[in-house]
Amino acid sequence: MGMALTLYESCREEVAKHGPGRLEKVRVQIGELTGIEPELLKFAWQAVLEGGADAGCELSVDWRPAEQFCPACRSTKPRPDSSWIITCPDCESALQVQGGYELDLVEITFEPTAEGDKA
Repeated sequence: MGMALTLYESCREEVAKHGPGRLEKVRVQIGELTGIEPELLKFAWQAVLEGGADAGCELSVDWRPAEQFCPACRSTKPRPDSSWIITCPDCESALQVQGGYELDLVEITFEPTAEGDKA
């Protein structure tokens, strides 16, 4: 819930830079290693917005998986779902984890409103 509230406050701050407006859609990138579950974030997002002027604003999540990279082979190696391999299956070099830490506000779509309207 805290993440959804922080995200909402950031979006409102950005919209306020352009004058009053109602949020319509927000797009974020969430990495696998952040520990944030996209469906739970969407649920919390709707709870934060419920009953307010921005109720109904869609939250779109672009999921960013982490990858395992072999520096010796210079290639990304596949891994089983929800698990990790330590060494390269081809050359036995230690694998590196790349990506998966993204937590980015990518896009905000809003409808400008008149000064007297609720925003």
